[in-house]
Order: sequence, then C-alpha cells, then structure tokens
Amino acid sequence: MGITLFIKKLIYFMLPFGVYLIVVFFVDPFNYINRVPFSHDPEKTKIALEESPHLFKLVAFRNDPKSNLVLGDSRSNGIYPQFDNGSWSNLAYGGASLREIIDSYWFSVKYAQLDTVLIGVSLSQYSRFNKRFWVEETIERQSSFLAYTLNKHTFNATFRFLGKRLLPDDHSPSVDSQATEDFEAEKQYHWSKKLDEVDKFFSNLGYPSDYFEQLKEIAADCERRGTVLLFWVPPSHTDYRSKVLEYQVDEYEATFLEDLSSLGSVYHFDFPSTLTNDYENFRDPVHFTDPIARVLFEVLTGLKDHVGIYRLL
Repeated sequence: MGITLFIKKLIYFMLPFGVYLIVVFFVDPFNYINRVPFSHDPEKTKIALEESPHLFKLVAFRNDPKSNLVLGDSRSNGIYPQFDNGSWSNLAYGGASLREIIDSYWFSVKYAQLDTVLIGVSLSQYSRFNKRFWVEETIERQSSFLAYTLNKHTFNATFRFLGKRLLPDDHSPSVDSQATEDFEAEKQYHWSKKLDEVDKFFSNLGYPSDYFEQLKEIAADCERRGTVLLFWVPPSHTDYRSKVLEYQVDEYEATFLEDLSSLGSVYHFDFPSTLTNDYENFRDPVHFTDPIARVLFEVLTGLKDHVGIYRLL
C-alpha cells in the first residue's frame, strides 16, 4: 500500500512537469526542435527575440547555418537587414561584449564552413572590463532539450505566445496627431541618455590583452579555413565622440585600430565626417538610421565608395 501511494504521489508531482514538456515541444518558442506548426510564426519570432535574442539567433544558426556571418553589437544588428539573409547569418546582439563576439565565432565554425566573417567592434568594447558572457550561458541552454525547456526564457516565451494565441489583442493602433513632436522628444531623451553613458565605458578602460590573443586565434583560424575576415568600426555622432575624447583615449584608440588592422581589413567610420557630423543620420549618438545602414553596407561590400566617410586600414 505504501509503495502504491508513493507512486501515485510521484505521478501527481510529475504530471505538471510532463504537461509543461509537451507544451514546450509543440510551441517550441526558439525553434529548437524546428518541426512544429509555429516554426515560422511572426508573433513567436517577435516574442523570442524580445526574451532572448542570443538563444533565438544561436538556435537559428544551428538549424540553418549560412556561409557568411555578421558578428557584433546592436550596430552590426542594425546593418544586417541590408545583407541577403539567404547567404548571411546574424549573430549580433545588442550590448554584445568582445567576449560574446569571440564565443559566437567559435560556436559558428562548429556548424559551417564560413566564406566571410564581418565583425563590428567599437572602442568601448575593446576593454578587458567589458566582459558580458551571455553567449556562453546561452550555448549551454541549447545544449540539450532538457536544458532548453528548463531555462526561464523558454518558459516565458512559451506562455507569452500562448497568451497571444488564447487572448489576442484586437485593439487597433491609435493615431497620434503629435507623432512628429513626440518622436523628436523621444530622440532627444535617448540622445542625452547615451551621452551620459560615456563615463560608464571610458572612465575605466583596460587593454584587453587576452581578448586580442583570442582575436589572433580567430584570424589564424580564418586564414586556415580560407575565410575572409573583415572588421568595421561603427560611426558615432560627433557629440558622442567629443565626450569620448575628454577621456584622453587618443593613444588607446590608435592601439585599438593597429591591433584590428593586424588581423584583417578594417573599415573605420568613427571620425569627423559628413556622416558623423549630421544629426539626422542617427537615432541616438551611437545608432545610425536605416538609410545610413544602407550606405555602410555599400561601402563594406564595395557597391559604392562613398569617399570621405571611412578609412580602410
């Protein structure tokens, strides 16, 4: 009798977990299984990218690796839509550290023979103190179905998607007669906020000798595989650059550019030019607009030269 009661209690205890596994299997918010009816649902993709862009993009690459790869932070993510997504993959994440870029490269070569790797690196990322490691954590989260189902991002995305399906939002978007004024006010708010963040990145720079050695390993690996390795330094508005220069970074920046150019070709956009002087070219001091993303793409791919806005190192 005691054993029977124990088995019943165990079943009751395990039942919710079993139901949850079944729900995750059929919803599969990050397409880990990639064989369910919702695999290409736009709403599910939107929710997954909000919950964990790292997990969504790493799983997407594992499922369908392309031969060309974009790495970097939100600036690289911003330029990616200009590329052909049939031949280019995107492993760029907002706020990415150099460590995450390095981890993403080594993840990618497990699944693809790469023709081209385009890495966006800014001066603020080139510091031993900028060491976020979410990619390492995310690789572990997609290492098995159990690890995938038991992380908070899968749980949250699963039930957010079910909520959207069971309780759809029928509200139509309201029309705001003050849209232009509100947009400008919002831009000014984020502009000031980004300028205030300069101190966080530049008051405590430290030369990333370990990261540079790891980048040299990547360069050597690319040479061995016949992969073209390109770097680009994203533009920032001169308002931002003026604040950065208050931290006496001239020599540090020169070393940064010299290091990158020793590894591969470098397209340097972050200096005073017609691009970086124009307020209308940016959403905030470090994020360019979509038309500028197109200009940068044209330079990086050789479609147009756009003389004066970049230096090839």
